[in-house]
Amino acid sequence: MTLDENDLKVLAAIAGAIATVVAALTTGILSVFIKRRADQSIETLRGEQSRLLEELKSKYSHENRLKEARLDYEYEARKRLYDEVEPILFIAHFAARSTRGRLNAFADRLREGYISRDKRKTWMADHYYQRSTVYRMFLPIVLHRLLLRKLSQLDVTLEPVIGRKFMTLSIYPDILVDHFDLANVPNFTLPYDPYAEPTKAQLEHKPGEFKFQGLVRGEVERLVSAMIVSGPNGPAPIEWFQFEIDLEEEKTDLNNAYDPMKKILTGFHPHTHPVVWRALIAFFLLSEFYINARNFTIEEYDACTSKKDFAKFTDRLGEEMSSELMTQHFNAAQFYVRERIISAYSIYLAAG
Repeated sequence: MTLDENDLKVLAAIAGAIATVVAALTTGILSVFIKRRADQSIETLRGEQSRLLEELKSKYSHENRLKEARLDYEYEARKRLYDEVEPILFIAHFAARSTRGRLNAFADRLREGYISRDKRKTWMADHYYQRSTVYRMFLPIVLHRLLLRKLSQLDVTLEPVIGRKFMTLSIYPDILVDHFDLANVPNFTLPYDPYAEPTKAQLEHKPGEFKFQGLVRGEVERLVSAMIVSGPNGPAPIEWFQFEIDLEEEKTDLNNAYDPMKKILTGFHPHTHPVVWRALIAFFLLSEFYINARNFTIEEYDACTSKKDFAKFTDRLGEEMSSELMTQHFNAAQFYVRERIISAYSIYLAAG
């Protein structure tokens, strides 16, 4: 069958209509599909955004709570610093003045002959002078122990000057323990071998080399513990009068704890106890610094130990102690304290 021109036109029109319908249907179907996929993507995106938003809210809420908790702690810590710590540091200032005053006078008594190698005359065999010297030396150590019970690592970083004051006090307990370090200060080394077994002749000839001239850590801790008593407001340093009374009694904790100090100070003289002499100078210089420092920097230590006249510690002492030797002992103690301050302050900076 042959299609004429009109038939072809009709078929073409029908085909066009069918194509249009198919295209419209296809477009409609695709639009519905795309819309559905778009809606699903939007819902997924909204869900993801909602989840991320909740996570951010939770994170910031947690961080805010941490920040608030830290601020609350810092606020309470500062209150504790001002209410509980500063009063102890104030007492420590006067304790350091007492230590410095006794050891400053100690040098005078040496030159006046009241502290001598003559066991019949020396004040270091006298109960009062020796005991009061020990009490004044150990009082800053006792106060440091009391501060340890009140401070955390964060506390000492909140107020830099308070932190450095505390770290300065932390040097006091080490001085008598560091007898080997004091004997071996670079450029000022002393022959010191207290664990040797010298003959009687060697001990008499070189007492400064073979006498044990320090304490072990436990002996310091034991005496400090015995010097802390219960007060109306909690633990407190023992009063001087009670300290002396307790030492008069036999077999008390304080009496037993005091014995090691008694052994190294009885019969003391710089010639026979040069390491102890360096330790005493170290106590003096550290106290001098604690009293005069304002910001507690190493520059202040250098200033307060270099601008003053310390002739009573460096001038010749009798026939046995030349000015050169006395100056070496002073310089050794000065260097030792300086290095200990640097070390203590570096620990403080690391804590921050």
